[in-house]
Amino acid sequence: MPDPNLSIRDVAKKIGKSEWGVRFDLKRGLLPGYKLPSGVWRFDEAEIDAWLATCRKPGRTTRLPDVKAPA
Repeated sequence: MPDPNLSIRDVAKKIGKSEWGVRFDLKRGLLPGYKLPSGVWRFDEAEIDAWLATCRKPGRTTRLPDVKAPA
């Protein structure tokens, strides 16, 4: 069974962003992820899929919507 924990590179490929873009969104609190004691970020695949489902809108399949950082 494949590991359900994704790396930054895996998430970048899955959502169509650069690794830098994923890191930027992490710092802004826009992506569900967690940091291991070693400092490496990991993501639960089910959480990323759920997050993607909330970003999708009918008729929009090529670009994620712009999201503002929480205040």
